[in-house]
Amino acid sequence: MKHPAWFMRFNFQTQREFLYMKTKYLSCLNFKEDCQVLDIGCGPGDITRYGLLPLLPKTAKKLVGIDLSSQMVDFAKKFHQDDDRVSFQQLDICTDSIPPHFHNCFDHAFSFYCLHYVPDLR
Repeated sequence: MKHPAWFMRFNFQTQREFLYMKTKYLSCLNFKEDCQVLDIGCGPGDITRYGLLPLLPKTAKKLVGIDLSSQMVDFAKKFHQDDDRVSFQQLDICTDSIPPHFHNCFDHAFSFYCLHYVPDLR
């Protein structure tokens, strides 16, 4: 994605579906007090910051949004990284070499409208 601001502005379907999932399913989750959460395919970061973060306990350690697009990650860092617990990183989830700092450190992982972009889900 080359235009994160446009993507976020006109991405009504993802926002609407997130609100539905939040009401129906996500509000039923029990998070650990010091949880660490990953959002795969975070795009421009709006759902990560304003959707997922409010669901987490105030004592959550971190919420990391990752995306393949460096433009999306740069946008998310600029506009949605106003909480110390939230960070955004560029990462290709299809790589065979996931950085070690991502190994075995997340309690929960989410992905909203991203996996259909992945060419091989194995």
